[in-house]
Amino acid sequence: MNNTDTLNEVCLDYSPFFQLMEEKGLTYRELRARGLSPMLMKRMREGKNMTIAMVGRVMKIMGVRDVKQIVRMVINHRMTKQ
Repeated sequence: MNNTDTLNEVCLDYSPFFQLMEEKGLTYRELRARGLSPMLMKRMREGKNMTIAMVGRVMKIMGVRDVKQIVRMVINHRMTKQ
C-alpha cells in the first residue's frame, strides 16, 4: 500500500476567544448579558463551525477587530492508503 493522497481536515480552534475571555475577566453570565447566546458559546466550546456573521457578532461583543483574537483554523494533513 502506498500513501499517495492527502486529506486535509480543517478544524476550528476557539482557544483565542477563551484566552481573551479570561484576560478580560469575563464570565459566561456577563457574555450572555452582552448578547452572546448560550448556544453560540456551546458551539465554540465544542469546536463546531460558525458562520462569518456569528464570528462577527462575537467580535463585536468582545470589542475586537481581528478575527485571530476569536478563532484560528487548524489544517490537519492525513495520508490515505491505496
